[in-house]
Order: sequence, then C-alpha cells, then structure tokens
Amino acid sequence: MKKYIALLLFAVSTAFSLCSCSCSDSSKSDLKITFSHSTQSPSTAINSTTATSDAQENTNSSDKSKNNNNQQNVIRFSTAVTKQDTTGSSYLAFDVLTPTQYKIYDEILRGMNSFQPLMDFKDVSEFDLIYAYNAVNKYNPSIFWFPKKYEIIHYSGGFNLKPHYEYTEEQVAGMKRKIDTSVNLLLADIPESSNYNLTLAVYEKLCSSVSYDKNLNSESSTIYGTLASGKATCEGYARTYQYLLQLRGVQSVLVCGNVDNTGHMWNKVLINGEWYNVDVTLGDSDDILNHAYYNRTDAEFQSDHTADRIIKSTDKVTLPYELDFNVPLPSCNSTLRGYFQKIGMFIEKNSDFEKVIADAIKKGGDEVSTYEFGTSASVSALPKKDSAEFSAFAKKVLNAVRKVSDKSV
Repeated sequence: MKKYIALLLFAVSTAFSLCSCSCSDSSKSDLKITFSHSTQSPSTAINSTTATSDAQENTNSSDKSKNNNNQQNVIRFSTAVTKQDTTGSSYLAFDVLTPTQYKIYDEILRGMNSFQPLMDFKDVSEFDLIYAYNAVNKYNPSIFWFPKKYEIIHYSGGFNLKPHYEYTEEQVAGMKRKIDTSVNLLLADIPESSNYNLTLAVYEKLCSSVSYDKNLNSESSTIYGTLASGKATCEGYARTYQYLLQLRGVQSVLVCGNVDNTGHMWNKVLINGEWYNVDVTLGDSDDILNHAYYNRTDAEFQSDHTADRIIKSTDKVTLPYELDFNVPLPSCNSTLRGYFQKIGMFIEKNSDFEKVIADAIKKGGDEVSTYEFGTSASVSALPKKDSAEFSAFAKKVLNAVRKVSDKSV
C-alpha cells in the first residue's frame, strides 16, 4: 500500500514540507523535499489621510455559505462586548480608556448604532475625541458600517463629529440579517467548550470557509464582506475572528501593524487568563490551513510581525488625522496553550529535533498524512534552500523519518 507523509515544520512563518510522490512500485514511495514560505501579501490595515480622514481601510465583499442543519442556538446580531473572561488582565475599552475617553467612546458608540449625522462634544480635548473614535473602531467589529470618512468641526467650547456613513440604516438592517445567517451556519457545529477548543475551532473554521481577497474590495475588511461572501483581507479575517469570539464571550483585541513591511492586522486573544497572538490570515495562507500563527508569543511573532505604536496624550502627534496607532495591547508571553506544545509537536531545542519528529510520525501511524511542528527561538533558523545548511537540515529530518518509516528515501 502506498503511504504518504507530509511534514510541516513552522518557524513562525516558514514551512518545511516532506511529501511522497507516486511511483510504479506499490510497495515503496519516494520522498521529495519541498521548501515553501507560508506568508502571503496582506492588505494595508489602517490608512490615514488629511482633512477628511480614512479611519479604516475597508476591504472585502463575498458570499460564504457553508450549510449545516444542526443549528441549536440561533444567534442574533449582537453589538455587545462583555467581561465573561476576566481571569487575566482585561483589555476591554473600559479598562484602557480614561473616564473622559470612555464617556466619549460610549457616546460615539451609541451615535454610530443610531446613525446620528452629527455628534456634539463639549469640554473635551481633540486628542481624547480622536482616541475614543479609534477605540470604537478597534473594539466593535459588529459596526461594519463604521465610517471610513468623518469630519471634526471645532467651535468655541467643543467639537462636532460628523461621520460620513456609506450605508443607510435600512441597508444595514438587511446586511445584519445576512450576517446572522452566516454566523449560525458557521458556528452551528462548534460546541460551547473551553476557550482553547473554542478559539481553535473558530480559527480552523474561518481558514476553511474564507479565502483571501486579492482584489482588496472595500467590504472585505468588514465582518459583513467576510461573512456574506467568504472573502476577506487581513482586516476582515481579524475583525470576523474578534466578532465570533465576542459572541462566545472571549476577549480579543485587534493589532494593527505590518508583516515584512506590509500593512497587516491580527488578533490577541485571552484564553484562561493568558494572552496569545493569532493571525488567521496567515493561518489560511494560499487557502491551506496551518497552525503556525495560532496561539503564539510576542517573541515568536516578532520574527515577521511588527505592531504599530501605542500613543498617549503626551505624545507629539498630528491629530485628528493620524490613526495608525493601537490602543493599549496585552503582552503575550505564555506557551501553556501554544498549539504545538499541546499536541506534542514542539521542538524546544536542536537536540530534540529527530526524536520529536520520529515520535509524532510513530504515534500518527497510517492515519495521519500531514504533520506540523513548531520550534522555539533557540532552534536554528531554517536555512536557505540549496545551501549546505539546507542539505544538512533535510538530512536531519529524513533521518527522523527513517527511524519509523519503511519508505525508500
């Protein structure tokens, strides 16, 4: 019987795969080494302009329909964000904003939900107004109609905030119904469970249900575009992941930054009191699910992810038009619920390399055809293809395979 083994070794962004090719002798199979990168070009997450400012880069429109008839709990469109999981440090808007900023935040939030054409703010600073506006955008993926453009009008004693809505209230009502339908189909077979199992299931479901929108359509950066048409930019992936976790009571914050100097957005997620980085976009690289970007530490993400700055009132910045900043973000240092650690496929040091791979293949038997491995920062970086170091690296992997495989290599 022909056998197939694929090894995926992730050093945060790099995949090393080992796969078998068909051959005429049915008792053997040859192994071919391929070397590929699991990164893809993400979209720009935040775009700042002048007088009338872009508050977000909306990119996406699509129609996703994964049907599942086992709907148990019908989910209605929700804008609520609650504090169900506060076992660790909380980073909800209430926690990171000053009392004044939170009051402005609350007024903007209510104004957006009721489509107020003009909001009036007295005795506030321009900084607090724009900071709160940015926080509403970051914490509320459910407001998919959040205006890309707005104006701030100064008058003696205060400011007027004039959002430029792209949709009418009636249009949004119909769009919400489409979101409800998609969410119920998507979450129908994801049971209420521990935060780890829930966040992993939603991560995998999004990767399998959504495709990266290479056309960068404006709606693809919203939960509407992602859930209605199944296509998303990095912002659409991140906002939809945040929204789905919020519906299940899990805290998640958005991170704006870049990957390899290209604008990008991902999530930080609170799981049993510890924060972890999750990048669904790169987990769905080339429409191939991988777990290299699920539940990783800041140190692991720093090899290719760079977060935008976090500003405070004392910083000298040009307001109100600079929006390329994050609200305060939690640190992600725990590996307790790292994906590869939990499944026993994490290589802590170079001396563990062959044993971890051999044990994984032996444990998997004939049932498993693909293997993913994570490595710590202390493990040597994956070498460039066609180099002497690459040949030595490939030999090390193949030696591990030979210990438990009857293949000809």
